[in-house]
Amino acid sequence: MKKIQLFLFILFLTACSSHEVKMGGSQAYQNEEFSDESKLEMAEKVIKTSYRDYPKDNYKKLFIAPEGSLKKIGVMFFETVIQGTPGGLSTQMNYYLTAKGKQIYTEKLYQEWMTKLASLRPEIDFVDLEAFANDKQFKPYTSDFVDHIAVAGKGEELGVDDVQYLVKGKSTTMSRMMMPRKMKDISVLSAPASTFLVDSKPSDFHKYWLSDVAESLGLDAIIAVYVETEWNVESYDAIEKKTKPEGAKLTLQSAVLVPYKRYKALRKLNNLSEEINQLTIPYRAYSTETFIPLRITGPTEKQDPREAFVNSVWFSISKTYASLSDLMIALMKRDLKETL
Repeated sequence: MKKIQLFLFILFLTACSSHEVKMGGSQAYQNEEFSDESKLEMAEKVIKTSYRDYPKDNYKKLFIAPEGSLKKIGVMFFETVIQGTPGGLSTQMNYYLTAKGKQIYTEKLYQEWMTKLASLRPEIDFVDLEAFANDKQFKPYTSDFVDHIAVAGKGEELGVDDVQYLVKGKSTTMSRMMMPRKMKDISVLSAPASTFLVDSKPSDFHKYWLSDVAESLGLDAIIAVYVETEWNVESYDAIEKKTKPEGAKLTLQSAVLVPYKRYKALRKLNNLSEEINQLTIPYRAYSTETFIPLRITGPTEKQDPREAFVNSVWFSISKTYASLSDLMIALMKRDLKETL
């Protein structure tokens, strides 16, 4: 607990060291329809965009063409928390996933994000997980995230036992944070890399490792994505003394990180001091959170729990996630194009 408190305190001090500019995100997304023409307008309403303002360093002037262009990116970190279960116990009669199930759904969310990224081309290019996994700078360092699908040893598909409908107090997986297979795990004290890299100071090792990988792949920026969702049946909160509605909470965050070596080179090119307080620089960070009303029903006696789970829970979550990803990437494309 003391270590976590110290970590949060460091985050606070770092956040206070520069002025954070925040824009948009004044309302929650409620599954409104939007067209290609109205996408940016909707995105500005439901997605909060932020960046650190360094007035003495002419921060904005660093990222302009040609030297400061951010025209090739890669998703190096993609992390999820899907129905996290503290202590490995079910908290109410509800659906719960095994570690394998969480990783399979994490990979589905990752593939959805990568599909949406295609809208960046041709102006902005990007590389996928395979490019990172095969890179000589990426492979030897840090630990691979656990391959829960292989550990389960029951094939690549979602098994009937990977979706469970349990009463309160039953054992579930203690695995909370998930990543696609082949990604590297650099989370700290259960803080995801997307937060660890954006809001605080990672170790020198991570600073140079991220920069070396980006340099090896010819990337101008690294993308970190964090998704968290949990679903609950209607319940009464005795502490807050109110009834909590039935539904799912969905949080989506991402950041465009400028590698340390590239940022240092841009500062030198613009005759700025080489004394740098930040180790990785978030060119932009994006975040949104919404509540999705659900009617969670358990499987019937003859119904496959996987089908029941998708129908009453996952379909609505994945649909909202796809829309929010589309909106967030639209803002990311707009902001990256400003550097071209």
